[in-house]
Amino acid sequence: MTNRKPSTPSALRAQEQPRLRDVLRRVHLRVTLVSAALAGLAVLLAGFVVIRAYALDNLALIGQAASYTAEAATVFNDEIAVAEALAPTIKHEEITEISIILSDGRTLWSWRRAYVGTGHRLRYWVNELIFPDPVVVPITHQGREVAVVHLSGDAGGLLRYVAVALAGALACLVFSAITAMSFSRRLQQTIVEPLQRLTAVAHSVRVNRTFDRRVPSSSIAEITALADDFNALLTELEAWGDKLRRENESLAHLALHDSLTGLPNRARFEVGLRQAVGHARETGGQVALLFMDCNDFKEINDQLGHACGDAVLAEIGARISKLLGDAHLAARLGGDEFAILLAPLASPADAQALADQLLLRMADPIRLPDGTGIKASVSIGMAFFPDPCGDEEALLEVADKAMYEAKRSRRRMPPDRVQA
Repeated sequence: MTNRKPSTPSALRAQEQPRLRDVLRRVHLRVTLVSAALAGLAVLLAGFVVIRAYALDNLALIGQAASYTAEAATVFNDEIAVAEALAPTIKHEEITEISIILSDGRTLWSWRRAYVGTGHRLRYWVNELIFPDPVVVPITHQGREVAVVHLSGDAGGLLRYVAVALAGALACLVFSAITAMSFSRRLQQTIVEPLQRLTAVAHSVRVNRTFDRRVPSSSIAEITALADDFNALLTELEAWGDKLRRENESLAHLALHDSLTGLPNRARFEVGLRQAVGHARETGGQVALLFMDCNDFKEINDQLGHACGDAVLAEIGARISKLLGDAHLAARLGGDEFAILLAPLASPADAQALADQLLLRMADPIRLPDGTGIKASVSIGMAFFPDPCGDEEALLEVADKAMYEAKRSRRRMPPDRVQA
């Protein structure tokens, strides 16, 4: 099983919060639907008022036509003639009730539409709501009012208008929703996608330290300005990171290398020695350790000065580096002591051959700062792992003793200063 890193509070908070894409989509859809609904409701109400006014005017015209049609029959109080005269009006016009009332208050003739069933009763209640009062039109004969016509309108036309209007409003809402979703996608491409790219770069920089990434430009000026500022900040961070990395590398190099010769120092050498011995122990290989000391170095410092002594040490380190290259590890342990680690070692003869080459190279004069030269000899001691040394401590001890034995066996001579 793989171990997953626990989510940070900011990551958990981001998971709980809605995404900008969803927020914009919901807001845009709500605004569109509310706007379409309000616009549809306003149109519906305005149309209702206009059509109701039109229906009232039309009802008044129907009443006037009915008064002209029923005038003669009303004068003669002929109820049957009135019914026959107004039959076409009842049949073709949207009315629910019509009455002829004489001037003395008697009802000559009346008709009322019968409502049967729940739907018809609902229509009757709507009629009462829309046309609460009947339209009254007088019937005159020879300039004298002989009766009046009472008309109550039928709201069937209005109901049909409302049904059609509601269907149209619903269709508009559906169309508005589809349009809103289309515009929402375009809005996401315009606003959300650039922000997502910015977020992706910021997340990559925070998690992976990829300061070389940059945010692309956008078609929106504010987002482009934000991207430019963020890119400028990344450029500064990248430059600062490069500088810090170079400084760290320099500090790490100084911590593990000798400033005079450029060779690894004792700390770096001890790490390499432990690794080489451990690897040889696991694989059954061999390791050789060469200790090298500059003969009569104290006299060089005392007679020629520390500047000449430093020049001698620097040249010894350069010659060792040139001879070894990157094949083996060489280090300055301190003062005039140097160490060379040969790992892996094919045979002890290879170590002896390298020691002979070192002695030969060191026989050449060393150029001093004043232009003259000096011959500086060296003494070398060797030790081998695993025979006879069983660990790195023994290697160091045996090589050190061997180097001092070589130093004691040589003939002591003063520094030989020559022309370089």
